Amino acid sequence: QVHTVSEPEGYSKAAAQKILQQYEKQAVSIGQEQSPNLIMIMNEAFSDLRVWGDFQTNQAVMPFWDSLQQNTVKGFAQSSVYGGYTANSEFEFLTGCTKAFLPGNPYLEYIHTKTPSLLWDMKNRQGSFIYAMHPYNASGYNRNRVYPLIGVDSFVTKEEFVGAKKVRGLISDEADYDKMIDLYEQQKGNKPFVMFNVTMQNHSPFDAAGVSKDIKLGYNINAPQAVQYLNMLRKSDDALKELVTYFKNVKEPTLIIFFGDHEPKIEESFYEEIEKDYKLDEIYENLMKRNTQFVIWANYDMKSDNNMYISANRMSSLVLETAGLAQNGYQQFVSEFSKKVPIITKKGYIGEDGNFYKTGDKTSPYYEWIHNYDIIQYNNIFDTKNRVQDLYKIAQ
Repeated sequence: QVHTVSEPEGYSKAAAQKILQQYEKQAVSIGQEQSPNLIMIMNEAFSDLRVWGDFQTNQAVMPFWDSLQQNTVKGFAQSSVYGGYTANSEFEFLTGCTKAFLPGNPYLEYIHTKTPSLLWDMKNRQGSFIYAMHPYNASGYNRNRVYPLIGVDSFVTKEEFVGAKKVRGLISDEADYDKMIDLYEQQKGNKPFVMFNVTMQNHSPFDAAGVSKDIKLGYNINAPQAVQYLNMLRKSDDALKELVTYFKNVKEPTLIIFFGDHEPKIEESFYEEIEKDYKLDEIYENLMKRNTQFVIWANYDMKSDNNMYISANRMSSLVLETAGLAQNGYQQFVSEFSKKVPIITKKGYIGEDGNFYKTGDKTSPYYEWIHNYDIIQYNNIFDTKNRVQDLYKIAQ
């Protein structure tokens, strides 16, 4: 099924330009010109199930994650998807667009020309060679067709992981990160290293053999999928520890951005058991189940903020902000928008007032912000012949 998206009320190129121009003025360069290395990892189904409620395990599931407190920006990143459709989170992360106005799957349906993204940004800004990595099939979600359009120079897929360590028949996070370190070492010191990496280890279904059951649930819940998932999460945590430890000892400034694409599809009974009053009202159902975690870690001193609550569309502008790099007009808009509307997904949004609104609600105090976002996103994704190009570049 291919969805059609009609232009927003009052749309024109001029309307998009008018909205963005006020942000372009702010987009002059700030801070350092040279970006740190950017290593961006979208970790398959990575999510901290403790947000649902208390449950006991015989050993810690995410000890390293919990220990990451210094030189970190950390918190929750609301996703538009649950249990699948990975590429939608990836699209929101890389482009600063939101699924709120987009039905279906952007990679499969909407990206047919060069599309502004954080990756183009890094390429245009500093001439970096852009890697993408996914240790599985290149054609999944049309990535092999879409990636060059969003700025990728080299796409590393499962063919390059011959003999690599697997978990349940899938390339492990550990093997994935080892390959990334190899690529970094090959091109170190030249231009900032930029990598966008989609892992595979924790892909559903969670019912295959071959995962040690070191972590057990502390009381009598029969949830073998949840148990397998928690054991795999521990492997992800161990692999992240190795990766961070490696880059701690690297002289070049480096940011590691790590986030989950969506929550895992495991037994409903597990969620019901640990969530004491499992009466999911609509907002809770819509948002809680699409809750993943993110961290931006630096191997240099920076101010930490470990309580952020955002959605995936905010991530790329937050990465630039954290790196001390200038944002273009579009990214500036998303940054300002996020102060008013910290969380927006295809289910609706939460304003800074803490209330939940449906996207089309014209009585909302944020309606003008929402409508403006819709207009500039339409200009960016659909009206490509009239795309306001200069607003996607950094003003010098």
